[in-house]
Amino acid sequence: MRAVASAIVLGVVLIAWPKGAHAQSESPAAHNTLGPCRQLGLNVWGLSYHLNRQTAYDEQNWGAGLTCYGRPLFFEGDALVNSWRGLVVPLSLGVDHTLWSVDACRLSFIGAVTVAYYQLPARGISEVRWGPLPGVSFGCGRIRTNVILVPNASKQQPLSAVVASMSVLF
Repeated sequence: MRAVASAIVLGVVLIAWPKGAHAQSESPAAHNTLGPCRQLGLNVWGLSYHLNRQTAYDEQNWGAGLTCYGRPLFFEGDALVNSWRGLVVPLSLGVDHTLWSVDACRLSFIGAVTVAYYQLPARGISEVRWGPLPGVSFGCGRIRTNVILVPNASKQQPLSAVVASMSVLF
């Protein structure tokens, strides 16, 4: 599964690199070629921390994806290794609301509705999961760190995990 995640990261980087390398030399009119996207982000996943420490989760969840920022709305698609060592392919539609900004640095609230294809190899099943994912993002310049809270269906422990990714904007 790690080989699949590495191939995904490499593929996304190779596709996005030419656009990112020329981003500063483009005129403002060139951004119209992105359609509804005012800005694109290359996402590199990641790490997770699970509140349930009794289960042997894999907390290195490597993968990649792209985010289309329409401000304040965004659309994101990713592919990564989940904590059960299977594949997860989430698609999210959300809002990115600035809470604080100074110069090139910005702190944002992120709220998204996500639908994800999720493999559970230990159980031999795949399923589709969906739900709200709140979080925060902080970055300066073209680099952002994203922290997302993953809810749990259990009322005893409403938070399942905290996941982190990095986005490179271009």
